Amino acid sequence: MRSYGTFLWKEWTEVTRNFKLLWIPLVFLLFGFSEPLTSYYLPDILEKFGNLPEGTVIPIPHIDPAEVIAATVSQYEFIGMIVLVAAFSGTISKERQNGTATLIYARPISFTSYYLAKWTVGVIVTFLGVVPGLFISWWYTGMLFEYVEIEKFFSFVGIYLVWWLFVLTVIVTLSAWFRSALATVLSFAVVILIPIILSFVGNYWPMHPWKLTSYAIAWMRDGVDSNDIWITIGLTVMISLFLLWLGIIGAKVNTKKAKIS
Repeated sequence: MRSYGTFLWKEWTEVTRNFKLLWIPLVFLLFGFSEPLTSYYLPDILEKFGNLPEGTVIPIPHIDPAEVIAATVSQYEFIGMIVLVAAFSGTISKERQNGTATLIYARPISFTSYYLAKWTVGVIVTFLGVVPGLFISWWYTGMLFEYVEIEKFFSFVGIYLVWWLFVLTVIVTLSAWFRSALATVLSFAVVILIPIILSFVGNYWPMHPWKLTSYAIAWMRDGVDSNDIWITIGLTVMISLFLLWLGIIGAKVNTKKAKIS
């Protein structure tokens, strides 16, 4: 545990020095703040800039607050994913490529501590963005429209964070096994492209990690509690634990790829 603490401090210092601790949460906060505003002022925007005939009346339907938060989530699922992949797909592989890793590998180390420290800091930074961003979206949606029930919202956040744990684990594990460029491409494929493909077979395969977001939103909207949700959460946790183990192995077996400076 002592080596884990040392590595954890090293990683924390790193994300502070390169401002990841600042700009990643800011991106999530920005979308958490902007989506409710966009939904609220959309009729005015269409009226002024939509090139509509004079006298056109735009009917304003009742806006479900859960849908506003879901719009925030849709931004997180694309822009947020891009931000995380860009920030953490090289967290291990770049150290091998630029020679930094040789200073670490030169002495006996615990690769479990090494990997878990990087994963832990990545999770903390991610949660510092996602959680405040969602709460800002919930609060501002309530101010402009109406509030989602707090119990449903907390349940939604809890389920949704399991998804982000899975995403971060995938990114860090791929970084442990592959070069930065390939790890980036594969991370994009896993967290962005696969959900698009699976959307076409969702009714036939209802339990997989990529369904967590839709389950979380459904819970927030309707309070739906089903076995599929709990099985999906359990499956996602088990896959994440397996990926953690795989990432530790990858960090260890790829020590020979470290550049000697």
